[in-house]
Amino acid sequence: MTIDVHAHVTVDPTSQLQRASRAGVDQTVLLSTRVHPEAADSPEQVRAEFSRLSTVIGGGATSTKAFEAGMSELRVALGAHPGTTVGFVNVALDQSADAIQAWIARHLAEARIVGVGELAPTPGAAQ
Repeated sequence: MTIDVHAHVTVDPTSQLQRASRAGVDQTVLLSTRVHPEAADSPEQVRAEFSRLSTVIGGGATSTKAFEAGMSELRVALGAHPGTTVGFVNVALDQSADAIQAWIARHLAEARIVGVGELAPTPGAAQ
């Protein structure tokens, strides 16, 4: 069995997973994202999405609302592709330890969420 252990949900998960299947991938671990450069219609939009990505990697844009939106998008993709996908919960590391623990526990209680992924602490803030 071939498993892709790190695939972010794209704006077209069906096509994404069809390409993976043609490449011999049997199961895909999907991770949420708040950035979609594949949806851009121009070079300027691609640059804007990668600028957003730099902000995310740099520890910015960590609102719970943004993380919830990413998890909602992930759930839709997982629900549309049972049997070939599982998901990892994203984690905003700028929360309290209790809030992080509750967030992880809540999402790991979902049958299709099987792990934790995309931990990106604010630079200089990792403990």
